[in-house]
Amino acid sequence: MNKKLILVVFSILLILVGSSAAAESTLRIENGTSEANGIITVNVTALNVSDLSNFDITLNYDPSVVNVTNANNNPAFNTSLNNLEQASNGTIRLMTLNTGPGQSGDVLLSTLTLESVGVPGQKSNLNLTVSTFVNSTEANIPVGVENGTFSISGSTLKSIMISPSATTTLTVGGSQLFSATAIDQNGDPIEGISVEWTSSNMSVGNVSPDDVMTDANGTATTTFTAIANGTATVTATNGSVVGSAEVVVNEEIGEVNLIKNPGFESGKQNWIFYTNGTGKFNIISPGFEGNNASEVMLGKIGSNIQLYQKELTLKPDTHYRLSFAAKSSRGHDVRVVLLKHGSPYTNYGLKQGFNLTRDWQTFTTEFDTKGFAGTVDDGRLMFYLAPFAKAGDKYYFDSVMLEEINK
Repeated sequence: MNKKLILVVFSILLILVGSSAAAESTLRIENGTSEANGIITVNVTALNVSDLSNFDITLNYDPSVVNVTNANNNPAFNTSLNNLEQASNGTIRLMTLNTGPGQSGDVLLSTLTLESVGVPGQKSNLNLTVSTFVNSTEANIPVGVENGTFSISGSTLKSIMISPSATTTLTVGGSQLFSATAIDQNGDPIEGISVEWTSSNMSVGNVSPDDVMTDANGTATTTFTAIANGTATVTATNGSVVGSAEVVVNEEIGEVNLIKNPGFESGKQNWIFYTNGTGKFNIISPGFEGNNASEVMLGKIGSNIQLYQKELTLKPDTHYRLSFAAKSSRGHDVRVVLLKHGSPYTNYGLKQGFNLTRDWQTFTTEFDTKGFAGTVDDGRLMFYLAPFAKAGDKYYFDSVMLEEINK
């Protein structure tokens, strides 16, 4: 190999090595994390650089999350020409005017002061763009970029969950404990969140306490107390984050028995016995409660046997409760029916069989009235024996009560 060829090969190798070394330079900005409203500093650094004399670098970020309030360049680069005029819009420029020697190695270019302006959980990219990156002979230095991220630590309130969430039904004077759980951006409960409790209708019910801080479980509680009939919305609020639940308050219904002479203490008054067979309706003593009870004695069994009371006043679509005490001499059953007293004998919401024994038992059932639109006064409550009774059976009834109740 002649000398000229050797020199050419050597020159090419030097160029390749120089290019490879130059390409290894990296411009990096550090990641930063701050609490809400906090202030931190991050460095912009050139790694593995050779003879860096001047630079012009733009930093872009989300101004709703973070703001750059100051930028101090390395004094080794002499004059700084940094421009922070657009900092509030998310852009700054880092520039130098250096007439001295360049810097080599891992070189600090600038220290930035970052102010957190967003809320916990938010992040912003810190993106660098290089316009100028030259050595002391003003030759461009190849450089790669490693961008950073700014994060705001802590939790952000995203929702308030109310329990119970389903509509609550109370009677006047009743109360319900409500709990509000503050939930962050990760679905976790947050301690130390102020929750304001309100009732949309203070005449229906109020809440107490009305200003509560969430505990270690992220929960704040209040008690709603029902005052009057109506509907109210219970609301838990923190800023623009709201949770709510509905409350329906009904007037408390007093215990009013629609049955007259319910314990047969006035004998047979208000009660009617009918059969198309043979039988007798008697009053016996003692009763299940009190002095008296009714007795139905059956001879020849007919197809229609009933002991009933008529002219009951009933409300439409209303919840009622029937209770009574009964027994039969052979343990034969009875059916109880509430219907219209007269043709077409419309069922008014109750038709139910009860399993009697030879001993006194109490029975209770609840139902909703149906089959009529407005208040009626033609209701018949009937103890119907025909499907079950046999000749010689004796049936006993006492303490009959039919009352309107809340669901």
